Amino acid sequence: MRLDAKVLIIVLGACLSNNLSAADDAILISGEIAADQSQKIIAPMSANWNLRLDWMAEEGSWLNQGDIAVRFDNSANDSQITQTEERHEKARSEGARTSVRLEKEEQLARFDAEIAKIREQLASNEARIQANFIGELNYADNQLALTRAQQAREKAEADAVDRLQKLKEARLKTSLDQGMAENDKLWFQKLTDGNLIRAEMDGFILYKRHPWNRSKFRAGDNVQTSFYVAEIVDTRNMYVRLYINAVDRAHLELESPVKIYLDAHPDKVFSGKITEMLTQGDSRKEWGKGLYMQGRVAFDSGQELPELMPGMSVLVVIL
Repeated sequence: MRLDAKVLIIVLGACLSNNLSAADDAILISGEIAADQSQKIIAPMSANWNLRLDWMAEEGSWLNQGDIAVRFDNSANDSQITQTEERHEKARSEGARTSVRLEKEEQLARFDAEIAKIREQLASNEARIQANFIGELNYADNQLALTRAQQAREKAEADAVDRLQKLKEARLKTSLDQGMAENDKLWFQKLTDGNLIRAEMDGFILYKRHPWNRSKFRAGDNVQTSFYVAEIVDTRNMYVRLYINAVDRAHLELESPVKIYLDAHPDKVFSGKITEMLTQGDSRKEWGKGLYMQGRVAFDSGQELPELMPGMSVLVVIL
């Protein structure tokens, strides 16, 4: 658990008394060692926005690039994939049956149109016979039959065109449904792949804290999408991450020299300078109701630093 600056002063008081006695107006800020290069492991998107941490590499263990760091539960995605496959298989079967039915109807409509065309031709031949050969009444009947045959042919052809259009629309819908099914499959496969997190760099794995209760994440915990659950850190370039109280922020300047005291090495003091200070702060419930802004301190070059690990507690003294 990270210690407050006041608690750190009590723990380190005996060792720091000689160093701080001449600095009555010193500003004391707590912080921690952090890595300049790291891989953040974020809870990926899930079908229901919640998922379980199935497995995590042991905290503090060394991972090589490509090693599995964290595995999230994939049961929600598996269920969605199964439901999606069933839904699309049903749609595909129904689409196939619809296409077969429309193909038959379209063929019958074209056949009816051909029959109507032949009947129109026959009616046209009879309508050309003059009235003086068959009589006025028969001639009038033939003209009426031709008109009806023409109307029947036009209706049959329009029906054939309509059936063909419906068949094309059904085939297009089937094609779109298949494309949607493939897209859904690729989407859920992407979610599945995202549930297995591998190390993108060599380094140590460290667990992060829950944003609400500040307890460290562990395998078996339920998390939400976008939760920051762990990180893999490269310990070759380390710095001090400060947590600056808003009251102190106005009294600090960039490039200010500082003294650095490590909780793990209370008998040593190191030097550095402030290289970054944010203007936006966050509350930290475990420290009270104050507003804290992150800052950054770089170690001065030429110092013999001990082995540093991310998360080490630090007390920074700014004169």
